[in-house]
Amino acid sequence: NRPQSSETMKAPLSLPIPILLSSLSKEFASALESNAPRSPQILSDITSVCTANQGRTSKCEVELDVPPSTLNADGVTSDRPVVFFFHGAGGSIAGFARSSGAHSVNVIGVYPQGENGWNTGPN
Repeated sequence: NRPQSSETMKAPLSLPIPILLSSLSKEFASALESNAPRSPQILSDITSVCTANQGRTSKCEVELDVPPSTLNADGVTSDRPVVFFFHGAGGSIAGFARSSGAHSVNVIGVYPQGENGWNTGPN
């Protein structure tokens, strides 16, 4: 077996952003809205992604950082990569909006606040 070239290894993101967001919250999946640098949208304030019926506590927070340059011509969809930024154990998402670089590299950033660690399942 010979290694694949980087060209054949590339796999396009086949999951459209609205479908990805749909898995977070059905009511938010209809359209993306851009935001200014250092001012991400707080999904946990405008969706049900962090509600008790999702098994989450008041520690749950999810920020969505959508640079204007990532939106398609229609202004509500995107084909840019979505990058999830996870903090370390005992850390927080404070500062990701400043330091992620999402606006400078044209990616959509998602900053979830972990609850007592990651992959611990609903509380």
